[in-house]
Amino acid sequence: MPTASAVVSDLLGVAMGTTPLAFKQLRIFPDTTSPARVLPFNELASRYYLRLTVTDEPGVMGAVSQILGENDISLSAILQRESTDDGASVPIVITTHLATEGPMREAIARINALPSIGAPTVCLRIVDQPKEFASN
Repeated sequence: MPTASAVVSDLLGVAMGTTPLAFKQLRIFPDTTSPARVLPFNELASRYYLRLTVTDEPGVMGAVSQILGENDISLSAILQRESTDDGASVPIVITTHLATEGPMREAIARINALPSIGAPTVCLRIVDQPKEFASN
């Protein structure tokens, strides 16, 4: 039965990242797997939540949709509430299908440059729950 100090020592070794070194030096469990390939940040794929603040005028949704389409970003859902004042700013919420980070950043930069955009676009990655963990 290990002592409490041995357990704490093992936990600290794992937390500090020295445990793999001990295994390598003692040749207890040689790691024969090839190193993992880390994707460049611009190649990461995710769904996205976008919130835009726009002037309520004709053509804004068309311009935003065109920019997203030119960057191969497919829209999943769009929500825009009706404005009560003419020319007032309104929020638009967009969720996308799977898209890569690089084109998304480029699209957001182009969207933010539109004259009808009243504030920087909020962009959040959507992390979908794996199907095996979803409740039935």
